[in-house]
Amino acid sequence: MANVTIDVGNGYYESDSLPFANQRCVNLYPNYPQAPALASTSLFEVQGLEEVLTTSRKAAASNRGSWVFNGVPFFVNGTVLYRLDRSVGFGGVVSYKVANLGEIEGSGVVSMSDNGRQLIIIDNDGNGHIYQPTATPQLQSITDAGFQANGTPQRVVFIDSYFVVTTNQKKAIISSPNDGTNWNALDFISAEADPDEIVAPFVFKNQLYLLGAETTETYRNIGGAGVPFQRINGFVLSQGCIAPNSVQSIGNKVLWVGNGANEQPVIWLFNGSEPQKISSTAIDTKIHELSEEEVSNIYSWSYSLRGHEFIAFTASKWTFIFDTATTKWHERESETRDTRGFRVTKPCRIRTVVSAYNELLVGDSEDGRIGLIKAGVYKEYDEPLISFFTTSPLYDMGNSFSLPSIEVLCDSGVGNPDAPNPEIRLEVSRDGAVFENPRTRYLGAVGDRKIRQIWYKNGRVSRYCIFKVTVSDFVKRRFFGMELTYKRGLGSGQG
Repeated sequence: MANVTIDVGNGYYESDSLPFANQRCVNLYPNYPQAPALASTSLFEVQGLEEVLTTSRKAAASNRGSWVFNGVPFFVNGTVLYRLDRSVGFGGVVSYKVANLGEIEGSGVVSMSDNGRQLIIIDNDGNGHIYQPTATPQLQSITDAGFQANGTPQRVVFIDSYFVVTTNQKKAIISSPNDGTNWNALDFISAEADPDEIVAPFVFKNQLYLLGAETTETYRNIGGAGVPFQRINGFVLSQGCIAPNSVQSIGNKVLWVGNGANEQPVIWLFNGSEPQKISSTAIDTKIHELSEEEVSNIYSWSYSLRGHEFIAFTASKWTFIFDTATTKWHERESETRDTRGFRVTKPCRIRTVVSAYNELLVGDSEDGRIGLIKAGVYKEYDEPLISFFTTSPLYDMGNSFSLPSIEVLCDSGVGNPDAPNPEIRLEVSRDGAVFENPRTRYLGAVGDRKIRQIWYKNGRVSRYCIFKVTVSDFVKRRFFGMELTYKRGLGSGQG
């Protein structure tokens, strides 16, 4: 009989051959200790969502974009621009309310930016809107003919007192200084080194980058009369962008989904030099399984909390999250209700994240709710946040073996009033794909930290097996590893 320890903190790596690798990490993220600890890796639960208010419970009112303007968060939910105001009342009671600022046409994603005095919003039809707190009316359409003179506007950034807007005619137009209402049809730049489509702009260390379909060019402000931006000769990135809404800046990094010439799309990280591919081959496979339209619609969001920078990429079938602290990937899924009231599992419902009022506020992809990302919340609004992980295969050189005992090392005694006696489930796959016979143990009532989660008489394995551990109660879940005993030859039944 031998003892084996299985590491649980490796994150997501699911091969297209499941017996080879079927490691999933859903609503849990790897966390590595920075000092000697019980294990070298662990898994912590992702933060839950707490509702602030709802602008509507209808799907048509779901979030299309959000932005923080002079410390105040703004959300485009459905066809309305909302300002979210916060107040602190008697006894420190915090309350929120929204102000309806006017209509934003369309139904797709919007692009937003500001210069400190004006907030610009471009809808998916190329219409521009300006919100100015000191103007009457505060929300106005951009009517200057120069705004539409070089193609349909798409995405906007702000740099060095100028709004820069990309269009569908391989150009980027430039506003008058500090005035998003004034546009000259002659003030534009275009890709020169490789005149491919301009997909999205971003600003990095006060330089302007134009992400093309296959390459990226860099511009700097040289001042003077006329167009103030000039391309930096010799500084062309050989990676482009295929999903304009996937471009995400956090800290001193920019990430996006893209490709170069004759390349399949992958996920890139740029920190000032050549972009580095950060998606694993398992993530690449999931991207390549999507249609061209599905890839182009991938969107991203990010936030930083407790020393971790999380950057999420959501497609129609999944949400994968990269953590810059560990360079590991994990998945996030949401439980929602269909039109008949039945629970369904979907990619993460978070659509956008902004930081304001010392909180992380989120727009929702399912309806018009506005929420908070909260540590210590173990659900998403009223729905469970189901966490599970699967392990790397246990294999003994082709020998059959039995499993007399399996113990999951985790926090015990985590019960609370919402879940006084929380459960943990173990399943075993003996073919690498199908998990069978879930069996339950208990995590312990509040304070019962000595309880152990052990499963005895786990049956015989002919060649290899994979384990799956699940927690769905509204409780803290922290995992540090698995310890098991195995014995070669025939084993006893399950119990």
